[in-house]
Amino acid sequence: MEKGEINNNLKIFNDKYLKMFNDIKTNKKEKDRIVDIVNDILFAPKELMDFCQEELKKSPVDSNVLILGGGYGGEANRVKLQYKDYNLYTLDISEWGEKIGKEIIKNVNFITGDMCYLDFKDDFFDIIFSTHSLEHTPDIDKTMSEVYRVIKNNGVFGLGYPYKWQTDEQHVYMFQDDLIEYMSAFGEVEDTESKEHQSRMLKVIIKKDETL
Repeated sequence: MEKGEINNNLKIFNDKYLKMFNDIKTNKKEKDRIVDIVNDILFAPKELMDFCQEELKKSPVDSNVLILGGGYGGEANRVKLQYKDYNLYTLDISEWGEKIGKEIIKNVNFITGDMCYLDFKDDFFDIIFSTHSLEHTPDIDKTMSEVYRVIKNNGVFGLGYPYKWQTDEQHVYMFQDDLIEYMSAFGEVEDTESKEHQSRMLKVIIKKDETL
């Protein structure tokens, strides 16, 4: 994994979501447009929905599910449209993502927080997934330590990520094939070999062991 300079993600996302929040508060047409987007299942990333269909249909309906880097809840809401009975949480670093989400979506638990410091109890989640967000973390070791802590043994971590993209003003990490080896420290890794639009999806079945 190549690591670039720690970027200014929080300001980037705050500026983006603040503008969106102001737009939907003052312009009904803009709010309706955003609502249509988050309610349209066709806008969900293919890798994400394939993962959800495969994993959520096997899980108890009261499972706790977390989306890391969930923005204003678009991905979470699309999951809820198909799987209504899960306890769904979405976490994003920008407080304005949460404010937008609560304004337009009523069926998702929004959390403002840092992937490096997850404010959940140990072994809380059955499933965690991240779609194009892990490359934004300032410290992947801290983030994965937290994911490992809050997910149950044999829980599933689904990771969609840009494959061999360069680091830029928003991407701290550039993930390549060595990410698979890195993730194997946390459990059993399955590579979907999906590289559509330079993206890839990994499934990690978390295995908790005193030696990890």
